[in-house]
Amino acid sequence: MKKLILICIINIIIGFSCRKDNNSNSIQNLQWQQTSLLNCNVESSLISGNNIFIGSDHGVYLSSDFGSTWTNVSTGLNNQTVDALAMNGNTIFAGTYGGGIFISSNKGQLWTAANKGLPSNASGINVLVVNGNNIFASTVDTGIFVSSNNGSSWSAVNNGLPVSSIQINTLATIGNTIFAGTTDGVFLSANNGVSWDSVNTGIPYGTCVMSFTANGSYIFAGTTEGLYVSPIRAYNWTKASYGLPPANVSFISTMAVNGYNVFAGINGSGIYLSSNNGHSWTAENTGLANCTDIFMLFICGPYIFGGSWGDDMGIWRSPL
Repeated sequence: MKKLILICIINIIIGFSCRKDNNSNSIQNLQWQQTSLLNCNVESSLISGNNIFIGSDHGVYLSSDFGSTWTNVSTGLNNQTVDALAMNGNTIFAGTYGGGIFISSNKGQLWTAANKGLPSNASGINVLVVNGNNIFASTVDTGIFVSSNNGSSWSAVNNGLPVSSIQINTLATIGNTIFAGTTDGVFLSANNGVSWDSVNTGIPYGTCVMSFTANGSYIFAGTTEGLYVSPIRAYNWTKASYGLPPANVSFISTMAVNGYNVFAGINGSGIYLSSNNGHSWTAENTGLANCTDIFMLFICGPYIFGGSWGDDMGIWRSPL
C-alpha cells in the first residue's frame, strides 16, 4: 500500500476524463454521494470509454454504469494492493505494492505478471503512464522504467534524475512531454525518458510535488507547499493557493480538469474548485460528511468522482 516517506504520499495520478471538456465555467455546488464501492482505500483509476477501473487495497474494481455498481476483477493478481493503472491499446497495466506489474487484455478478467527487467528489490510500482507506444513505470525506490513492447520487458530511464536522493511521487504525460513530481520538485523529459531536466523556477527548493493536471494552456502542480501553476512550455511557476487550506495543515494529493474548472483533492480538507486558473478556490464538500482524505479525482460522463481513504473510504461521485 502507499507509504509515507518524509511527508509524501505515493502514487497520485493526474485526473482523467472520458468525454470532451465542455469549456464551461458554470460548475458549482457539487452534491456528493457515496457509491456502492465501500470499505477499500482507493489507490488509482483508469477510464476506458464508459468503463471505470479502480485500483484499491482490495484489488481492481470495474464499473460500466458510471459507478452505480462495481465488480471485482482481480483474478491472477497475487498482490491485491493496486497502486497504479494504465492502458495501452487493449492492454491494461496494474502496478502493485510488492508484486510488480500485471497485465490484462480482457478488461481485467485475468491478469498475468510482466516484470522482466524490473529490479527484484523494487518495493512497489507507484505510477504508470503511457506516452505513445511507451509505458512508463515509477518504482518507490529505484526510479523510472520504460517498456516499448507492451510490457514484455522493462529498462531503466533515469539519466538526470538523482534517484539515490529523491523519490518519484507522480508521473504525467502532457503532449509528448513526461513530467515527474518528486520529493525535490518537477523534472521533465521531452525524449521519452532518455534524459530528464529539473524545471523548478518559482518552486522552493525541496518542495514535494504530489500531483499534476493541465487545461490546455496551463500546467498545475499540487505540492505539500500549496498549488503552483505555469504556462505550458514556459515552466515558470507561480503559487496559486488563495482560498486553499494552509499547506502546513494539508497537501494537494490529486487534481482533475473539466474545461476551465480545476478540482483539487486535499488530504484532510476535501475537494476544492477553481474556475480562474487557480487564482482563487472554494470548497465543494457538500455531502462528503467525514470523508476529507481525497486521494483520487477523475471525471467520466456527467459525473466527477472522488476516491477516499480513512473514514467513509471508497468512491464518491457528484453530478457536474
